[in-house]
Amino acid sequence: MLSEYSELSRGNLKIRANWNEAVKPAKSFEFTIDGKVAYLDRDDLYSLLMLFGNEEQQELLTPVAETRVKEITRLLKVKAKKDMKKGETLVFPYTYYIPIGTYEKLQIAKGAFVQDNTSEARLSAHVNKQKA
Repeated sequence: MLSEYSELSRGNLKIRANWNEAVKPAKSFEFTIDGKVAYLDRDDLYSLLMLFGNEEQQELLTPVAETRVKEITRLLKVKAKKDMKKGETLVFPYTYYIPIGTYEKLQIAKGAFVQDNTSEARLSAHVNKQKA
């Protein structure tokens, strides 16, 4: 965020930011048009930009929190008690996503107890073996 004095002039319009310590960092903006001064808070300016911007501009103004995730696939096994052959086991893949930071913390905390079962080849071999 801008924290130093900044000024923009276009014709008879002058916009100043961070003109004194009370408005740093960019809490308010001073607009001067033909010698008349008006002040606009950052939230109000942001609202105006969103109101008058087109879809692309609004998308650029929308804050996005990005989280990198790790895809983890596990094989779930279910042993049937009825309506199937006794002892028959159903196996199907289950995929879920976990933030990378959390995944790394779990690996460090559990050490050798955490196994990475995301190998597509291993999963594919297991699933195809069940179909035969």
